[in-house]
Amino acid sequence: MPYLQEEALQAMTFRYGDKLTVVFSPKVECFFLGLKDSYDYHLESGGILIGTLSNGPIITITDTTSPQPKDIRQRFRFKRSDAGHQSIMDQLWKESGYQKMYLGEWHTHREMRPVPSRVDTSGWLLISKRKQNVPWVLFLILGQAGLRLWTVYRGNIKELSQDAK
Repeated sequence: MPYLQEEALQAMTFRYGDKLTVVFSPKVECFFLGLKDSYDYHLESGGILIGTLSNGPIITITDTTSPQPKDIRQRFRFKRSDAGHQSIMDQLWKESGYQKMYLGEWHTHREMRPVPSRVDTSGWLLISKRKQNVPWVLFLILGQAGLRLWTVYRGNIKELSQDAK
């Protein structure tokens, strides 16, 4: 990946109408751009999305976790274990003065434009029903040509649209 200066990047932003705005920090944007450009897609990869919530509501994704040793990684499946991801989340929660929180999940698909599978969508619906610290849970799939982002609103999966840069 070519070197990108964080200050030079314009924040990647997604919206769900006027209900939700999601902003990727430059660090997270660089993480996904670098992964897209360097990842071989032979095994699915994934982790959690971490960040903050402010009025609007505006979610800022500030951090991600990478695959951990106990995760299950297969050609068409990624199953995240709590081991590793939870300890990273706990550390960021404390270091941020209890501001950073779990925002959702991310994983890869071996497709140019990723489409969620039935396993993905049924898992998302289950996750969205859990008690969370944030009213919006996000689900990101990184494909070979870019990423797509979804949330669950009133029991329905909704894709967020990316603002043009």
